[in-house]
Amino acid sequence: MSEGTVPSVATTPQEVFAAARQAEHGSFRLAQLEFTDLFVSEDGTAYLKNVTGAQGVLAQIPRGVVADLNDVMPIVFARGQKQKHFALEHDGVRYRCARMKHQDNTTYVLRRVPSPVPGFGTLGLPKVVVHTFASFASSRKKEGLILVAGATGQGKTTTASSLLQAFVTFSGGVGVTVEDPPELGLEGRMGQNGRCYQITVEDGVFGPYIKDALRWSPNFILIGEVRDSQAAYEAIRLAVSGHLVITTIHANSPIGAIQSLIKYASVLESKDLVQSILSDSLSAVVHQKLERHPEQGMLLRGEFLFVGDDPAIRTKIREGSISSLKQELEAQKILIEQGRSPLLSSDDRRR
Repeated sequence: MSEGTVPSVATTPQEVFAAARQAEHGSFRLAQLEFTDLFVSEDGTAYLKNVTGAQGVLAQIPRGVVADLNDVMPIVFARGQKQKHFALEHDGVRYRCARMKHQDNTTYVLRRVPSPVPGFGTLGLPKVVVHTFASFASSRKKEGLILVAGATGQGKTTTASSLLQAFVTFSGGVGVTVEDPPELGLEGRMGQNGRCYQITVEDGVFGPYIKDALRWSPNFILIGEVRDSQAAYEAIRLAVSGHLVITTIHANSPIGAIQSLIKYASVLESKDLVQSILSDSLSAVVHQKLERHPEQGMLLRGEFLFVGDDPAIRTKIREGSISSLKQELEAQKILIEQGRSPLLSSDDRRR
């Protein structure tokens, strides 16, 4: 292929990226590429992260999309003068944007968010895990706390949002999200008898907005992220008062997620009380990470802890023996690998 030409058919993400590298300015749009993050700096530096088709984690901006990038940058810089964190839509693609100052420069990280919200069954989770969460939606008692944990940029918000969408679509009722800022488009009707409302946290403090969310009389609540004590305590408390609560938290394992949540909430209440409430409210913990594959893009890997009616798990949480949950994690891991329900009783596991 000669320089400056575009192949007649570029259908896969790998082919699109290769073609965009060789194309003339303005031949391609950012929306045509498959990547996780776009970094743009006020000094003109820009690059992409986790591009399907690129050999390394970071890639230079393909020549064919430079013109499109030049259209985006002034919008980002203008918004960034007023807000440190904001959402942006360009060419039908939504981005979560964050401003970072470093030495004599300012860089904006634009994290690409899926649109529309992907179906929960399409995320790449094991089928038995998907079916187990589906049983939550079909149960008569729709309350409890689901923690989605992981490091930054591992798809926690996508998983949490997709799960909320599945619950509201299948069960009906009202879903409310409390986010800073709202990332994925969840606002509006879902299914035959469900609706979701998205609340924007404007000052970085989740607690008051979570309380405001109760005025919607929600069945399902998504708290964008636990990053303060009030958000942690409200998530635990609401999960035992007739709401199914989903939230994300930074942690390096399911056990770490539970420990972090307890640490946050214990600022407001005694640790014993927090552990007691959490032992009654916790339904599941998902710890996930995205692994980059040059040809297949980002692949989701996860660890899971489902509480169900297991008295041993609830007792360990109540007594603060969180580290000893490794035994249950390992047992459920084996069941999931076998395609069996992680909520099987001890007797059923032996069969």
